[in-house]
Amino acid sequence: MSMTLDRSKVRVLIADDEDSIRSMLVSTLQEAGWSVDGAKNGKEALEKLRESQVHIIVSDINMPEMTGIELLEAVRRDFPKTEFIVMTSKATLETAIKAVSLGAYDYLNKPIEDINVVPKKLEKVAEKILLRQQNAELLRRLKSA
Repeated sequence: MSMTLDRSKVRVLIADDEDSIRSMLVSTLQEAGWSVDGAKNGKEALEKLRESQVHIIVSDINMPEMTGIELLEAVRRDFPKTEFIVMTSKATLETAIKAVSLGAYDYLNKPIEDINVVPKKLEKVAEKILLRQQNAELLRRLKSA
């Protein structure tokens, strides 16, 4: 029953108020085969989440209208299965630690020196999601057996 990771089926949302960073991440991940969308702030990200399922959110911490931490809290409350990676530019460790303690999977430091780090992190998160789905499927089969 081994499922392999099909990146095109993994929906990723990049939330960042900096157009250049957002578009760079969106295009890099699309080229790597992921299904990606962008949002210019937390509020827009939340709207997109309500419209259609997103598996992984990569969000900046410092954004107008709704911070990455506020977005993370809303996602944890309303979309508990959606994984979250925060990006923090003011490499303040306490912000990253707070995000992880609130349920973020991981964090990225900005500026992102090596863009290849991002797809690698996504692979890890996607594998976690896949494992969770496999476990749920196994449990379902065991119960019906």
